[in-house]
Amino acid sequence: MLQLLNSSKAMELIKIDAKRQQFSHTYLASFQDSKYLKIILKEIAKIILQADSRVTYLIDTEQYIDCKIYPQDGKRILVEDVEAIIENSDILPIENEKKVFILNDVQNMYVAAQNKLLKLLEEPPNFVHFILGTTQQDFVLSTIRSRAKNLQFDCVNNAEMVQFIDRNYPNFADKQSAVLLANGSISNLQQIVQEDNIFVYPQYILQKIATLQIADIPAFVKEYADNESACKFFASLQLVLREILLYHIGNKKSTVLSHESNIEKQAENLQYLQLASKRYKPQRILSVIDEITQAIEDSKNNAKLSYTVYLVLLALLEGK
Repeated sequence: MLQLLNSSKAMELIKIDAKRQQFSHTYLASFQDSKYLKIILKEIAKIILQADSRVTYLIDTEQYIDCKIYPQDGKRILVEDVEAIIENSDILPIENEKKVFILNDVQNMYVAAQNKLLKLLEEPPNFVHFILGTTQQDFVLSTIRSRAKNLQFDCVNNAEMVQFIDRNYPNFADKQSAVLLANGSISNLQQIVQEDNIFVYPQYILQKIATLQIADIPAFVKEYADNESACKFFASLQLVLREILLYHIGNKKSTVLSHESNIEKQAENLQYLQLASKRYKPQRILSVIDEITQAIEDSKNNAKLSYTVYLVLLALLEGK
């Protein structure tokens, strides 16, 4: 994954700053895959701090004295955290010529905390650099975005994901299905290829869609409230809807879910595909697939997807 990130256009911008020794005081890195976002922020910090092997290790393990990382895992950055950052930012670095503050998941900060941070970003000490990370730029104050150098780390494309499987999981066979389900997320891809059966999640979505009622939709919206889980849902839903279309035209042998090695599960999949094909008309399925494609594209621009989950499922039911 680091190889892919280090060759990205966003990382090249940082490397250009390093060559010129003209680092911005604030960087805002956007990446859809939250699992790897903190890794990206640490890599940027290493470049700014010109980290050797020792400093690299200390940054990776979050022990380097001149690189402070917020928040703690599972927490959000609060006003009191920003106050601590403000106080700490006035203290000269101890080992390095520079001091770096990494603020991850900025989209989860309350407005009051973001506003307090904004005042610090407007006039930071000369030796201080802030590296902000977000999975959704729209939830970061526009005034913060305007004061930061924006670094957009794009989703990994399908060819890169296949290469990732080849390098890290050479014995994994069903690459195309795994890539389709991962929807541009390396962490999703890793989870999929490490599962005993990559069909488990699509089977779950198929069963839900085949028996979907309007009363079920709020639970879906709650389950897929964040963009990462929503993207995973949309990728599987696209696959499931295409499977239903194949069943509609009598081409059930071409469906991915019919390749399930467990005979009982395979029969169950075909039973749910038959049920779904009776419920949903082909034209409506094609229309919903187009809506999902647009939603996935919107997610790359940090659009909030939970409401789109509601709209897509409602559209599917309305066209039964």
